[in-house]
Amino acid sequence: MYYSATTKLPLSLVIFDRDGTLIEDTGYPINPAGVIWRPGALKAIAWLRSQRVIVVVATNQSGVSRGYFTPEQVHAFPTAMDATIQAKGRLKNTFVICPYLIGGTVADYANSCNCRKRKS
Repeated sequence: MYYSATTKLPLSLVIFDRDGTLIEDTGYPINPAGVIWRPGALKAIAWLRSQRVIVVVATNQSGVSRGYFTPEQVHAFPTAMDATIQAKGRLKNTFVICPYLIGGTVADYANSCNCRKRKS
């Protein structure tokens, strides 16, 4: 169990997948203006944050390795998501992104890693 350094209270953490869980999976979504939030997603985040739960979004983004978009585009996406979350009065969340994929077409990202979800 993790504890807050300032309050000594136990911390809770929830990790959400991005595509298909918090937002609609529209096939390599990269345009922040086109984000379609899943019904209840923002409400769930709001409730968790009101309970002092740390919310993390984890997402595989093999589109970087495939050459569909750049790492900079991928990192701009959570900034836009966070703007929506904060505009609704929610606290900032954490995003964890994995751009790697064995066999991708962008050499820097076409390899194995330890950050990909469902590593099995």
